[in-house]
Amino acid sequence: LNKHFCYTYSIWEHEKCKAINDVILGSGKSAKTDLTAVDDVCNKGGTETQKGNYKSNTDFKVVRCRCTNPDQYFPKCKYEETGLQAYIVVRCNVGVPNHFVKVIPKK
Repeated sequence: LNKHFCYTYSIWEHEKCKAINDVILGSGKSAKTDLTAVDDVCNKGGTETQKGNYKSNTDFKVVRCRCTNPDQYFPKCKYEETGLQAYIVVRCNVGVPNHFVKVIPKK
């Protein structure tokens, strides 16, 4: 992983550092995010876990950015990066994801 990857995805100027930020990189063996694969989680590519939330049927490549100093504010945020294969859970509205809920690491 790029040493500054998490910092690139955490530009909330004048905001407190986010404790954890998960970034979807790709689906299956792809290293590139396929937005249709994320959209599909709300349809045939996912299973409803609770009303409006769907878990992906296939895994995604995800980078978990964990802040090592969450009491700080941007631009002083520092992150540790961990790559994982994980299922994603998204909230869906009318068949389209509108909120990234969480990741579930693949066992």
